Amino acid sequence: MVTENNIAIVGIGCNYPGSKDPLSFWKNILSRRQQFRTIPDCRLPLKDYYHPDKNHPDTTYGRKAALIDGFNFFLRHFMAN
Repeated sequence: MVTENNIAIVGIGCNYPGSKDPLSFWKNILSRRQQFRTIPDCRLPLKDYYHPDKNHPDTTYGRKAALIDGFNFFLRHFMAN
């Protein structure tokens, strides 16, 4: 019997913070593990962009993020020539 509470996971093929594969991702979900950490300078130098006032222009008031390690994003692949 199908109810409104049933969920079917058909497939998964994504990158998630703190998970190198679907099994570790699922284990993180079941253990309610949170993957937020302080943003490293190589991603965003907080000394230049952090301000505690969320209304302060051109800054962020967040210091933590859930980041994917080892992910290389090459913008040039998405730019038109």
